[in-house]
Amino acid sequence: MKSIKFLIAVALFSVIAISCKETEKKEVKVTVETTVEEVKTEAAEAAEAVQDTLNTVEETKEAVEETAKEVLKEE
Repeated sequence: MKSIKFLIAVALFSVIAISCKETEKKEVKVTVETTVEEVKTEAAEAAEAVQDTLNTVEETKEAVEETAKEVLKEE
């Protein structure tokens, strides 16, 4: 959710920066480059969070499978 809000803010900022007639092309280029770097950073953090979640899900799945096997053995 944080990433989505950040991307929306970046998109809005970019539209404002590009539509401003007083803004020089060099300033826009720097703004776009900065924005791209920030998006790359946020995307990497999001990918890491997704991987952490996937690992947790896999660990939970294995624990549930082991518990189910133990319960079936007791019956």
